[in-house]
Amino acid sequence: MSQLTELLGRIPAGSRRFWPCRIPRLAQVAQMRYFGGYSEQEIAETLDVTERTVQRDWEKARLILAAALC
Repeated sequence: MSQLTELLGRIPAGSRRFWPCRIPRLAQVAQMRYFGGYSEQEIAETLDVTERTVQRDWEKARLILAAALC
């Protein structure tokens, strides 16, 4: 998961001030959803957040990972 966290940490400097505490959660959501096969509801319950937060985090993580791979 450290490589995933590192990739998600590659956020543009201007945006970093809004995201530093969310990077580990984005990595957790990505890992649980992609590698673990968890549903959004299961992830939300595990991380004690709403399903909508999981959806947003997944969307952000996918965008960041896609940009890092290009």
